[in-house]
Amino acid sequence: MRIIKFDTHVSKLIIFSQLFLGWFELPDEKNCNVYISGLPLDITDEEFEELMLKYGIISPDPNDLRKKKIRLYRDEQGNPKGDGRCRYVRPESVKLCIDMLDETELRSSKIHVERAKFEVKGTFNPDLKRKRKKLDKKKKQLEVDKLLNWDERPEVIRHKYERIVVIKNMFDLQQFKNDPLFIDRLRNNIRESCSEYGEVKKINIYDGNPAGVATVGFTDIDQADVCCQYMNGRIWHGRVIQCQTWDGSTKYDVAEPEEYAKERIDEWHKYLNEDDDEKQT
Repeated sequence: MRIIKFDTHVSKLIIFSQLFLGWFELPDEKNCNVYISGLPLDITDEEFEELMLKYGIISPDPNDLRKKKIRLYRDEQGNPKGDGRCRYVRPESVKLCIDMLDETELRSSKIHVERAKFEVKGTFNPDLKRKRKKLDKKKKQLEVDKLLNWDERPEVIRHKYERIVVIKNMFDLQQFKNDPLFIDRLRNNIRESCSEYGEVKKINIYDGNPAGVATVGFTDIDQADVCCQYMNGRIWHGRVIQCQTWDGSTKYDVAEPEEYAKERIDEWHKYLNEDDDEKQT
């Protein structure tokens, strides 16, 4: 695990009891820093930044606002060592990064993500600790609000139904007709693929809908968002699928024509009879 240096003048009283050990951990609700290891040795700064931006806004460098608080660690020759660190604007991004990126693979390298620890640099003397002026705090908050566009951004209220993802073009109706067990395999394949993005609670397959619709319910909205991000436009068994959050009102049930229902049931009975004949022989 990488220990990140941390200047003594920004040390907090809430971690003072740990300073005699030479290191401390910020509370999760305040720690916006992640340490990433197991990166491919050929990763570039641009690729690393693009990877981390998937999980939140990266904090600007207070010493140079044109730069961001993200770094790949390198050896004496300037080659990546396979680890790095990143500071987000919001601590929620840290949890999302750990949940979604930890233990994943990038070019056969298994990535590990954890909250960063900090090591005190120098000798700590609380009597000499620089007191941050109220003006400094206000200036920093204004910078964060500007980055988040806070004043212009209306309050966003997420609804429970946004935990449900709608996936289209997953199948055509003929596949159910040709293979009575297709729906079970399809459900298992959907669960396996979508479980990469979170805990899948429920899967509905609308086998009468010509648009090839299936819905996937996750435990929380963030997981559904990530699923849409990665699944939309993906090739699924030769089909390009569309993935979006459910709007809470659209119904995907389609009444099955009577003649089609009869034909499907006949196919099912035929399949069962063939199975019985094989057992008897």
